[in-house]
Amino acid sequence: MGFNGTPAILQEHFSGVGIDKTVDKMLQFIRKDKESLFVFKLSRAILKGNADGRNTDDIADVLYNWIIKRIQYFWDPRKVEWVMDTENILRVGAGDCDDFTVISCALLESMGIKTRVTIAQVGKKSWNHVFCEYYSPASGEWVTFDTCIQKYVGWKAKGILQTKSFNV
Repeated sequence: MGFNGTPAILQEHFSGVGIDKTVDKMLQFIRKDKESLFVFKLSRAILKGNADGRNTDDIADVLYNWIIKRIQYFWDPRKVEWVMDTENILRVGAGDCDDFTVISCALLESMGIKTRVTIAQVGKKSWNHVFCEYYSPASGEWVTFDTCIQKYVGWKAKGILQTKSFNV
């Protein structure tokens, strides 16, 4: 049990680990969540009456706006990495870029949309950001789906020095 008898919600806690272990845990959660009945029902409830279920970019736009209205950005404690699954991200209502990536990829994947986790070096020579990308059949390209920045689908940070992607 967590604080004041509430259910413990944080799934994984790492201290002083590298990006590889964090990405591995994120991919585990996304792969589990995309097949979860909870995520399946949630994605359809969000989209019902709001998106054309056969239009990948329309689905992405609706899911993006839903996520940025409900999840608030907060940093992890210094030198500690918390990673949550979709259900727990929603319970907390907050997370950092790895949590935004997990919920984004999981919801898109539950709709049959191909995603990948992309790590980036933004303005520094270290991996310091992670975000979701989805494949758009309409454009034939990978589209940035960075919900933690809360701009719009396709927006990409300036100053990206390098990226590396991991298919879900």
